[in-house]
Amino acid sequence: MTELEVDIERRRYAMRIATTAENLSKTVNAILHVLPSLKLSSEEQNAFLSLANKLDDQALVLQKQAKQNQIDSINDTMNQISATCATCHSLFRKSNK
Repeated sequence: MTELEVDIERRRYAMRIATTAENLSKTVNAILHVLPSLKLSSEEQNAFLSLANKLDDQALVLQKQAKQNQIDSINDTMNQISATCATCHSLFRKSNK
């Protein structure tokens, strides 16, 4: 591939990341709508809300990075998002064990 082709492909990939980040933010908003039905304690609700807001903030940062073609920053933000998801899932997902 030529340098120009690599750049075009990199930008296309970045736009896919931006779209995915936007969808993640929308999903966070949908998750927040079910919060009252989760029957969590007040402390658990605060933790859940805090993690959901953190995830939304991270998704917005990722979207901005991708749209501005800040390729070098994207990986760190994706790792932060993954850690936020893992934390929330470990706290709030019910096990079938």
